[in-house]
Amino acid sequence: MAYASANTEVKGYTGFTTDYSTGTSPTLTQVSDIIAQVEGEIDTTLAGIGLTVPVTNSNLIAYVRKYSGMGSAGLTLQRYGKNDADYRLADWFYSKFETWIDKLITDEKLQKNIKNMGVTGYSGLYVGSNATDGSHTGADVRQETISYGVEESDF
Repeated sequence: MAYASANTEVKGYTGFTTDYSTGTSPTLTQVSDIIAQVEGEIDTTLAGIGLTVPVTNSNLIAYVRKYSGMGSAGLTLQRYGKNDADYRLADWFYSKFETWIDKLITDEKLQKNIKNMGVTGYSGLYVGSNATDGSHTGADVRQETISYGVEESDF
């Protein structure tokens, strides 16, 4: 299961003006291979923090899609870029992806938030016990927001 699409996320990030196909450089197959490589790293990392992969929760897929697209765009531009601007953009996208992967591995709060995504990973009211970790008991009523680890500087 692919999180990112060659003709949506990668095309959008790279600025490619037509859909990737057998007649483009890079070809659709080449970009799809890059996406598979990047998503292999993502799934390996997510499995390493205890998630079942590929992920199926729609919220988590949407979150992962951004970074899959960035990593895939970075590698696509590194391999098939035409000028210095492409290579600088490739470095920027891929560094964002690598930073995210590193954060997934080391940031326990982000790991917890991702694991809770789709269960308690939203802003809402909790009444009584939270079945996920038991931290909310009795008549505990409060609003809690869990950050998805996406920062404004990522955009």
